[in-house]
Amino acid sequence: MAKKVSPRQKDVVIQANDLVHARYSLPAAEKKLVALVYSKILKEDVVFKDYEFQIKEVCEYMGMDYRNAEVRLKELSESILSRPVMIYDTDKGEWDGFNWVSWVSFRRKAGTVTFTLPPKIGPYLLKLEEQYTNVPVSFYMQLTGKYSLRLIECLMQWRSTADKHGRFKVPTIPADKLRGEWELGKSYTNKELKRSVIDRAVAEINEADLGLLVKVESSLRGRTLYGFDFSCRIYTQEEARPVEPLSAQEEADDVFIAAHQKRFDELLALERAEGSLLPNAGFNTPHLLEMAQRGTAIAKLRVELAAKKKKGTAALKKPRAR
Repeated sequence: MAKKVSPRQKDVVIQANDLVHARYSLPAAEKKLVALVYSKILKEDVVFKDYEFQIKEVCEYMGMDYRNAEVRLKELSESILSRPVMIYDTDKGEWDGFNWVSWVSFRRKAGTVTFTLPPKIGPYLLKLEEQYTNVPVSFYMQLTGKYSLRLIECLMQWRSTADKHGRFKVPTIPADKLRGEWELGKSYTNKELKRSVIDRAVAEINEADLGLLVKVESSLRGRTLYGFDFSCRIYTQEEARPVEPLSAQEEADDVFIAAHQKRFDELLALERAEGSLLPNAGFNTPHLLEMAQRGTAIAKLRVELAAKKKKGTAALKKPRAR
């Protein structure tokens, strides 16, 4: 018999750390829907139930138009059912593959949608006593980027290590590990991985005001990117939002901009003009768009200065006519 459930802000998704670090690629909307279903699994549950939701409540949670619910839920369900999760244990030479859900039943007349979970994934979601991560379902509701949703799970895994001031650090996450788990492959250079994936995800998490402030620094091996170091600070909604000092890279960028302020302002104005033709295209918030435009202007300015320096050096080396 199906268990009738409703989305609640205080619900929590509890999952094994192995599932947090599983290999898969799931769009943000599908990830939110899976989180909604998993948030109804109680800590004391020993077996899965069929989780029956009112379609209207799912639409409210997902921010969907109720008039398009049937089509949209069908699309999301087909996508979820076609995207397996892979968990690898390379040391043992073992892996497991499974689906997020095994069955979805949409009933227009009853106004319900029901999700059934495969029993085999029980060890990753039921009766977890160690090596697990808690993420409030409200976090999934407030974030919109698929990499932000993956990153918040990685960060929350270490929340229990916070000191009395609410500060905690996440052990260095290797870039290659993220490429594998998030199925990024080689589609991003190291620079693009930092700027287009990690920095955007961190910015969205901070802007969402989840009660978690995040800073990220690149971890280098020589001059090559190895991974990312995350520093986090928990704060309550009653507290003033903490202001963290600028990172070394941010300070260096500010000094660089100040030294070439006029040209930087010109390049930034051009970036903003181009962006106005496609408002927020590819970005979740205006803040992320502004951050990307600033980064692009800095990069273009560095290229210009390097070209001028190279041209000047070449002119000095050119032999003078006698």
